[in-house]
Amino acid sequence: MRTEKDMKPPPEVCPEQKRLLTAYEDAAAAYSAAVTDLRRNVEVLAEREYEMAYEESERLRLSAREAEEALHEHIREHGC
Repeated sequence: MRTEKDMKPPPEVCPEQKRLLTAYEDAAAAYSAAVTDLRRNVEVLAEREYEMAYEESERLRLSAREAEEALHEHIREHGC
């Protein structure tokens, strides 16, 4: 049986962790949208346009990876 002690409210989310998580979410969503656009347009893009779109998707992938790493680094350092 759960006691009152067991029913503590969850701990507050660290504001910086929340900010970093939002940044990661936004970066991942931008990358996902770029890959979706690339897939949808692969048959209609000229070779150079495809290369540019692919390079942009790679830039966004790296940005999402950096955001994820920043989040994990904060969690490790801050312990939240």
